[in-house]
Amino acid sequence: MSTKPIRFELSRRQVLCGMGATVAAAPFGGTVWANQDAELYDPVPPPDSVFLRVLSTHAEGKVQVGPASFEAGTEGQISPYRVLKGGTWPMRAGDLSLDLELAPGSSYSLALVPEAPGYVLFEDEIISDARKCGLMLYNLSASPARLFVPSKDKEIPIIQGLAPMKHKTRAVNAITVDLAVSADGVEITRFPKIKLQRRSHFSFVVAGAAGAYTAESAENETV
Repeated sequence: MSTKPIRFELSRRQVLCGMGATVAAAPFGGTVWANQDAELYDPVPPPDSVFLRVLSTHAEGKVQVGPASFEAGTEGQISPYRVLKGGTWPMRAGDLSLDLELAPGSSYSLALVPEAPGYVLFEDEIISDARKCGLMLYNLSASPARLFVPSKDKEIPIIQGLAPMKHKTRAVNAITVDLAVSADGVEITRFPKIKLQRRSHFSFVVAGAAGAYTAESAENETV
């Protein structure tokens, strides 16, 4: 990937003034589904549904949650969301077997990790302001992580000091911009010219340990 610094024709205010936007820390409301996220989740699912996806850092093969199948693979892989009915579903991934409690109207990311108990279930935060784009950072590494706009002059922080096995969502303006992630103060990967559109969400997953950090990014989608 390109490591050329962003040419700052953008101001800090242009990128970050959306950070005060309301965050709907799931569950979703019917208004959010029907009006603000129609482009992400179309057609509108029943109100007792949940959205579930898998973040894989080490597992390979199939991950089965009730009737939904996910393919685990490369480190940091971000699957699309799948729609399930809220409730308790059995989950199987290799030798890992357990029941997941999924609250109706919520959105989840299931991270498969090498550390015991082998998984982390994140209840996702979804931006409810239709004018903004949501940036979601998941730290599956052993060190603090951050998401920022790189610059040779002065970086613009977006999510700072995210602790291991935690996640956070921030709202930003719709804009095309370079983004980068780091762990333990070391830049891992730069994602050039990401087009951040209103009513969209982009996810970033940091994994690994010192000297072997990885980072993946994907625009959220539902299949």
